[in-house]
Amino acid sequence: AQSEKIIETLDAGNYETMAALASSELKPYLTEEKMEEAKKTIGDDWGTFRNFGKTYMTEIRQNGQNFAMVQMNASYDNVSVTYTLTFDTEMKLAGIYMK
Repeated sequence: AQSEKIIETLDAGNYETMAALASSELKPYLTEEKMEEAKKTIGDDWGTFRNFGKTYMTEIRQNGQNFAMVQMNASYDNVSVTYTLTFDTEMKLAGIYMK
């Protein structure tokens, strides 16, 4: 549910809310400029969101900390995006990757 909320917030362009859902380390990278730049690496016009595909989750340990890693697909009119989201133990967004 938290992953879907993050993606829906990103799709809406609500970067302030997205930053509020993120860890303090990630917040500086969740600006409109940086996120729009990242989205453009996939395509200029994603189109309207259609649906979520399969979701895969695992727990990882990095630098002595535990994280939940979620990979999920999202379909849009013009592209399909695979999101990899990492959450800390408080379910704050600690990493985001789109391809």
